[in-house]
Amino acid sequence: MMRTLAQNLFDQTFITDSDDKVMPDLIHQKRFQDDIEVAIANCSGGWSISQDLARFLAHAVVTLNSKNILEFGAGSSSLVLATSLSVSGGGKLTSIEQNPVWCTETWKLVNDKENVDSFMIVAQPKLSLGISGVYFYFKHCLEDIASRGLYDLVLIDAPQYFFGRDGAVPIIYNHLAPNALIVMDDAERYNDRWTLFRWLRSYPGLKLVYYNPTFTKKGLAILRFQSRKSPRFSLVHWMTSLQDTGSLLLSPGANRQRKGEF
Repeated sequence: MMRTLAQNLFDQTFITDSDDKVMPDLIHQKRFQDDIEVAIANCSGGWSISQDLARFLAHAVVTLNSKNILEFGAGSSSLVLATSLSVSGGGKLTSIEQNPVWCTETWKLVNDKENVDSFMIVAQPKLSLGISGVYFYFKHCLEDIASRGLYDLVLIDAPQYFFGRDGAVPIIYNHLAPNALIVMDDAERYNDRWTLFRWLRSYPGLKLVYYNPTFTKKGLAILRFQSRKSPRFSLVHWMTSLQDTGSLLLSPGANRQRKGEF
């Protein structure tokens, strides 16, 4: 019954058309003619973001003049964001990464970008409790996140599905600049759609301004931070998060993959 009630609320949340006209325009922008397009071309295979998402992020930096960026998950996206910042006059890039070894060479290129203050936070998500439920949370890097805010663009492309992504918004909500954008990759996945639902119902200062479950076959969601309204508790949020996180904890495959991260 709880899941049925949640499904009804979920449907009401996602069938509402956005009145934001900026996001579709940015998503359908043309190719770049400089170093940004070179960085975008490196987004292929493995854990990389898609080139379409990379191009959108670059346009978000250049067109919207984003100057302080936070990303969950370093790699090819880091190089696209750093290159875009450098081309558009400079700024700050903060990346939270669980396993920095895999992107060592890419991060060297990021550090070489002119006028970009790049900083990697190495952290592991830990099981936590919060107002929106039970989730894995990068709680040991809160001080670093706070010291480098306020962020006007956030990319959520980590942690992996076997941790879930509910813990991202709780750690950044108080460190967002007015009108900041939160971009979530893989938004088509079942658990990530429920994550979006819980964020939107628990954090009234957020608004869903773009949702496309077929974007590059993985889905894309974009939220805008409108105001710092206090988070609110809901039994529906808690129960659905408990069920989703519980399924991850009880999954032998997910447990093996989480252990492989440490």
